[in-house]
Amino acid sequence: MRTACFWFLILSLSCVVGCARRYPPVAFVDRLVEIYPEPRPQDCGITVLTAPPQQPHKVFAQVRSYGASSKAMKKMQTLIREKACEEGADAIVLLPVEQQDHVMSDSMYPDWVAHKADMGYGGRFQRWVDKHYVIAQRGMAIVFKREGQVEKRR
Repeated sequence: MRTACFWFLILSLSCVVGCARRYPPVAFVDRLVEIYPEPRPQDCGITVLTAPPQQPHKVFAQVRSYGASSKAMKKMQTLIREKACEEGADAIVLLPVEQQDHVMSDSMYPDWVAHKADMGYGGRFQRWVDKHYVIAQRGMAIVFKREGQVEKRR
């Protein structure tokens, strides 16, 4: 009888451990306007802004990153930076880490990042929640305007 209980316990624990799978952090890019700067290497050393830049700029993409636990925050920020570099961003604004529940999108972006006229659809962003991930972080990719620069179209 003890042997049967022991094996039942082992089988139950292995099932629980197998179902408690950890998902690695992921990141996705959403284009906000039709600006396509030249891609940069993943390790481009992108600038992380905490205040509005002094030079003229344009927010052109949003990078969304998701993680399965708070231990994934560092990797999530690395993924955001890498994706922003791939998209050709000169700088990025990292927004606060969020729990995966409903958030009013009107108040989650600094005023200098989300201009309603720039976004074309009232400054609201669609939200997607994957139940495998419990935290999320967003970064706004910025490109600095240069004189004589023409916006490329793909």
